[in-house]
Amino acid sequence: MSQFDATNFMNAVFEDALDDKRIPVPAGEYIGQIVEIKPVSGQISKGERQGEDWAKLNLVMELQDEGLKALLKRNKITMTYGVMLDLTPNGGLDMGPQRNTALGAVRTACNQNTKGQPWQPAMLVGHRLRVMVKHVPSIKDPSQLIADVSGVAKP
Repeated sequence: MSQFDATNFMNAVFEDALDDKRIPVPAGEYIGQIVEIKPVSGQISKGERQGEDWAKLNLVMELQDEGLKALLKRNKITMTYGVMLDLTPNGGLDMGPQRNTALGAVRTACNQNTKGQPWQPAMLVGHRLRVMVKHVPSIKDPSQLIADVSGVAKP
């Protein structure tokens, strides 16, 4: 594996132009595998809920479609599914009715949503699921469409 040399990079001269837009993953359904889970949290900064805590699980999924890789000219295609979490007042996962349904759908897709069966988020890594992709306007430039994970299901 080659190592990046910052000094050589900063002194190099380039003549080719680079693409400045990435072709989005086409809308549709793909088989993916969860390769990483990144929990993130913070506080709501404005509005009527300002100061309240929020939490999210970012599920990094690698799409396993050779035709898609060829179309997009990439060796690996990853997408992140951000699952917002409903929390209890003490900051725990709210297990009540109609709470955390998106996480419940992920657990169901991975055959891990059985009452009485011990579970923790790290158990999702390595599981395959069907990934639903849709196109939505980019926050940075609403005239540009980006690919977004709209849901998951059993493969």
